[in-house]
Amino acid sequence: MTILNGKALVAYEESGPFKLVDTFVDTSKVQPHQVLIRFKKSGICHTDLGSWSGAIPARFPCILGHEGAGVVEFVPENSKSDLKVGDEVVATFCHCKQCSHCGDSRPSSCFNFVPLNMGFLNVDFTPADVEIESQGSGKTAATSYFGQSSFQSLSIADTASLVKVDKGLPMELICAFACGFQTGFSTVIECVQRDKTRTFDHLPGNQRQASLEVSSAQTLAVFGIGAVGLASIAAGKLVGLQKVIALDVNDSRLELAKKAGATDVINVRGLDNEKVVEAIQKASATGKGATVTIEASGNSSALKNAVTCLATRGKCIVLGVQPAEYVLDVPAMAIL
Repeated sequence: MTILNGKALVAYEESGPFKLVDTFVDTSKVQPHQVLIRFKKSGICHTDLGSWSGAIPARFPCILGHEGAGVVEFVPENSKSDLKVGDEVVATFCHCKQCSHCGDSRPSSCFNFVPLNMGFLNVDFTPADVEIESQGSGKTAATSYFGQSSFQSLSIADTASLVKVDKGLPMELICAFACGFQTGFSTVIECVQRDKTRTFDHLPGNQRQASLEVSSAQTLAVFGIGAVGLASIAAGKLVGLQKVIALDVNDSRLELAKKAGATDVINVRGLDNEKVVEAIQKASATGKGATVTIEASGNSSALKNAVTCLATRGKCIVLGVQPAEYVLDVPAMAIL
């Protein structure tokens, strides 16, 4: 048994201050589906803040963080992974590898996504904890948030959440691919309507052999220009959508959206719902509204607008976490 000393930012209570404390990691507890990671960089995501604030239930004290980048420090002898000591990795979300969605190569739709990523559990659904403050103190913090808890220097991470990357990449940049960038970018790639065959050469032959290429005469409207929103806009430009509309209350973020590929920007500050919908319809490719909307702000009014501005056969994808008590108020005729 080897005990390794690390550091972690621990949230001791809901909405309380983070404290930098010592951690003590027992390498004998690393299971076959896990490795020990030394994190070098970590992003911070609104989901972390949601769990910290109580908007998303959490187990305190806990170690948050789910946009980690680091190096494999230890691999158990009975490892079920191809990862080796020294490999550089990005830590993203965890998935069970057992359900039908995981089997269909759609791990982000894993039936066990919520408990495995926000429940501070190992992939076998046992509680995950690490000793904190001093060795032998008996004090622990919940860990394995999104299979990683990247707000710590040493983490027993689930290999289901790890992606090996080329050595030498700037970790302060690639950690953003763990959640924010891939969430917005991949949502557009997966969810826009398509009319030509597109293949996935990098996947096994029995998994999603063909999809459809995007039609240009479509409009994407993105609500909330943070990391997720910017990635959505970049993907919309990449796949050739005719109109990519960015909506936010911050002019500097809208300027970033233009650089990322937005064809139109709308500052919604002071606009009522009807005016926002009218502005989107006017800017859309057909004048009838958006083909696809992405709500990435977590704002309830924005979510309502994201639904009501849709053209016929349009779809709204919700990526921003709404308040738990919010009930969507949309006229039935808007979705008929």
